[in-house]
Amino acid sequence: MELVGCLHVHTTHSDGTAAPSEVIGLASAAGLDFLGINDHMSLAARDEIGAGWHGGLLALTGAELNDDSGGLNHLLVYGIDELPPDGLAPADYPLWVRARGGLSIAAHPREKGSRLPFRTDSTRALPWTEEPRPGLLDGVEIWNYMSQWKDGLSPLRLVRSLRSPDRSVVAPDGETVGFWRRCRCAGIGGVDAHCFRPGFGLRVFPYPMLFDRIRTHVLLDPSIRGLQGRKAEQALLEAMLGPEGLTFVSNRLAGDARGFRAFRRSDGGECGSLELCLPLDADDCVLDTPQGRKRMGSLPAGGHLVALPGQERCGGVAVELWRDGRLWIWCGLA
Repeated sequence: MELVGCLHVHTTHSDGTAAPSEVIGLASAAGLDFLGINDHMSLAARDEIGAGWHGGLLALTGAELNDDSGGLNHLLVYGIDELPPDGLAPADYPLWVRARGGLSIAAHPREKGSRLPFRTDSTRALPWTEEPRPGLLDGVEIWNYMSQWKDGLSPLRLVRSLRSPDRSVVAPDGETVGFWRRCRCAGIGGVDAHCFRPGFGLRVFPYPMLFDRIRTHVLLDPSIRGLQGRKAEQALLEAMLGPEGLTFVSNRLAGDARGFRAFRRSDGGECGSLELCLPLDADDCVLDTPQGRKRMGSLPAGGHLVALPGQERCGGVAVELWRDGRLWIWCGLA
């Protein structure tokens, strides 16, 4: 079965503007199957609502960690019940999380920040400043809506970015994809939702809007419906971030991506081709490989077998499907 959800959501337990129960209600109304809550250096949402099913929506209640000085090196974590001790180096966060049975995802690792002359925590760059130890990260946030929007801010584009924010969020940043390829782990999408309220009844980037943008899709066993509490949470996390799972990212604005599938196919003991199944027509298909990007042209809905040249049969290959001038689906095959 396929579950579709949004990760990297903040509540009133950090710098979000809705309580966890309200956010869950909004996510359910948006048709999501799961939601990942990650308040800054806080597990209060986990203490308040727990983890597991809330009606038809599965809640993943974690935190967003960062280093003590400068607030850099953000890490989304799930499945833990305590925060790391003060002074722990951010490069050691994933090992500390894994030792406690949790899973971790590097958040906006190559964020550049705005080019505005004034910068706040909402507009300055918050990247990873050092590479984590190989094999310890379970995932990389390939595509973060608010982070990419922030990176596109400049004095000349400020008004346009505020009026038409979706024009700034087209596709994952190439440096972030390179970070994912070196880490050899799952690639996920994040919305980084806060729902800012500057006053006068205004809501900027409201939760429902972002829940209809960057989504993460996970294929897993239907038996998860019979699991409760943290067992259900763990099953989803392992399917999403585990080495055998299939996870892909979509932009709902370009079309509903439910039903997409991508698998490596072994030819003579080597992964010589990709088997794709598209629920809708794609204007363009791009293979992003360690050797470069290759455009494969348009693909109609249905099944396709895409050959990989010999030198590109190993290593991180990402499939990109484009519709109407924006990226529709990103799927990393590590």
